[in-house]
Amino acid sequence: MLIFEGDRFAVRKTQGSGNEENSGGPVVVTFPHAGGPTMGRGIAFGENFLRAKGIDAYHVLNAEVDWFQHPQFWDAIDAIRADIPEDREIVTYGSSMGGYGALLASGRLNAARVLSIVPQFSIDRKVVPWERRWKAHAERIGDFSYDVEAEIAENAQIYSLHDPRNTDEAQISLYRKRPNWHQFRLPYSGHTPLMLLLQAGALSRFVTSAIAGEIDTSEWNRTLLDARRNGRSYWRVIAMHAVRLRRTDFAFECIERFADMGASDVELETALASIQRAQESQALQAERMAAVEAQRAERQARLAEKLNNTSEGSPT
Repeated sequence: MLIFEGDRFAVRKTQGSGNEENSGGPVVVTFPHAGGPTMGRGIAFGENFLRAKGIDAYHVLNAEVDWFQHPQFWDAIDAIRADIPEDREIVTYGSSMGGYGALLASGRLNAARVLSIVPQFSIDRKVVPWERRWKAHAERIGDFSYDVEAEIAENAQIYSLHDPRNTDEAQISLYRKRPNWHQFRLPYSGHTPLMLLLQAGALSRFVTSAIAGEIDTSEWNRTLLDARRNGRSYWRVIAMHAVRLRRTDFAFECIERFADMGASDVELETALASIQRAQESQALQAERMAAVEAQRAERQARLAEKLNNTSEGSPT
């Protein structure tokens, strides 16, 4: 059921199946990632999972990937807040762009908890000139309109999950440190740590524990270490790191492990194609460096010859 519908955003309200015993429990508000518009596109982020777990939810749907930089976003958020009884706790939940949205809307919703997976701080190139991802989005959106730091619910418990070995670490480090922000790190999980948790059989418990506010930090740090070992996508990411370090033999060993853990033919083809592109990029870079070095050597030779001719022509 839609409780809000505009030209840029809509909000769908869903009731958890068999949710009589959860009728007084937390309500989850989800936000889409940057994969594409979600209005009129079927299932929203987290929708099937939350419904199956008997959790009431509101799903923000977008007509454009605008990183929520439009005034109508706040109209949608206000509609959600007005529809939820005051005695129900609110949890915001999203990944990547959606993780940013979960933080951005948390204050207006007075959220009790935020589950923000690989939260980005900004793609505004004035703020993150080193960011290479989402180039088309950044060029189209331009300057960000809203200060996410000013919008975060001060008293909310924040749970985040990211890979500290990629660009997401630089993004999350831009947020102000908060005592109520619990950062979980999952090295070599890439930009999709939820996929690794799913493969390791830990996703459901992680999400439901965060929603309920029942996460034990020490326990989950141990669980995440085990998940990293048991999730096949870990080996795919490790393979890509190995290629960047020019350890090709080890990269293919990782791909073999990736295959042994049940990777599909499509996943294997995609991983191998990524390795091939990385190798081609390295080869091209090596060719360019060799060309630059050759030009430098040629310039030095010409300069040396010129100096030699000048010296020979000088009167003694």
